[in-house]
Amino acid sequence: MVSIIILTKNPGKRFGEVIRQVFNQKTEDDFEVIVIDSGTTDGSLSCLENTSVKLIKINPSDFGHGKTRNYAADIANGEFLVLLSQDATPANENWLNELIRPLKEDEKVAGVYSKQIPYEDASIMEKCFLSIHYPDTYQVKEKKNKKELTLKDVFFSNVSSAMRKELLLRFRFPDDLIMSEDQAWSKEVIQHGYKIVYNPKSIVYHSHNYSLIRVFQRFFDSGASLKDLNLKAGNYKESIKVIYEEIKFCLKELGLTKFLFYLPYVAAYEFMRHTGFILGQNYKRLPQNLLPYLSFHKYYWNKNRLEK
Repeated sequence: MVSIIILTKNPGKRFGEVIRQVFNQKTEDDFEVIVIDSGTTDGSLSCLENTSVKLIKINPSDFGHGKTRNYAADIANGEFLVLLSQDATPANENWLNELIRPLKEDEKVAGVYSKQIPYEDASIMEKCFLSIHYPDTYQVKEKKNKKELTLKDVFFSNVSSAMRKELLLRFRFPDDLIMSEDQAWSKEVIQHGYKIVYNPKSIVYHSHNYSLIRVFQRFFDSGASLKDLNLKAGNYKESIKVIYEEIKFCLKELGLTKFLFYLPYVAAYEFMRHTGFILGQNYKRLPQNLLPYLSFHKYYWNKNRLEK
């Protein structure tokens, strides 16, 4: 049995399509759907009426990316746990089968994650980001003779992922990270000899149209969490390579004339992304009362956390 777990808070109109696509899956596996809501007020959970979804409500103050997913694992009945973001829509009826297939085929596979493709309204930089990080090639990540694992070695995404319940009960998501609990879990299981698989045949639509301020805040949080995980995002040469791939992608998608028109935005996006990430990596050196203003997840920087 499979437990599909979705964490929600004001998921919006798109959530109805997410639920419809979940129940449209062609699979021989029995599955349950668990929605854990932390304070929705926009009425979007009405789409769960007359469905078999198990809705559990928690206090917003009790929410945490790792903490709430651990709670979900404790109450789920499935042998395999599927984590799906509230704004990630399965792209076809084979999403679930392809997501759990590697777990069935190899007992050393601890987790699998899906390919993410952008919605039609996604910005050019969001499309670029997804094309670079979610290619069409099947990938297996496992422990190698390296002194130190990098983010690339353990990259994993809970936007759409599947894992063995027994392993999540054994290797819990950290509950003291602002984000990147998925990378932390991946690093842990890989270090213990398990594999992480990226299967591009399991596909979800997922993208955001963040303002430049939001881009800064998201990458600030990413830098802070990776610093706490002691995970390096890459070296100078890899950063140059990513920028080169971004330029190549934008030129292909936009053409030269339109790319030149978008160039100021691309430059501003890269500035906000890198500045946010660098400041996040150095958050311990910054004034503590400034951190909530730099962060996307303001709830995290509470008094108790800052005093730790």
